[in-house]
Amino acid sequence: MDSKSAACFADLMYCYDDCPPKTWALNCTKRCPNCQGDCNKRTGVCESCKPGFKNSNLSCTTPCEDGEYGADCVGSCFAKCNDDCVDRVHGICPGESITFEGV
Repeated sequence: MDSKSAACFADLMYCYDDCPPKTWALNCTKRCPNCQGDCNKRTGVCESCKPGFKNSNLSCTTPCEDGEYGADCVGSCFAKCNDDCVDRVHGICPGESITFEGV
């Protein structure tokens, strides 16, 4: 058996490892665009989620809820802003603006 054998099905002649980035499942039919990095080609589980999303075990398909922000939604808007954030990615507080240096 070759090194891909753990992710292959001999009877189907298919390997999960052959899926392009940000896709998973048999025939690469499911997507995981909100994963920070790639997802497991067989299960769709992400190591972590992009800022603004959570539930890495569900391919990071859940947006941050009220009061949450950042990668895996672990940031607390209420702790940072004493209020809810106006941005679930960066945790921007009401009345703040975000600036990008070098853009």
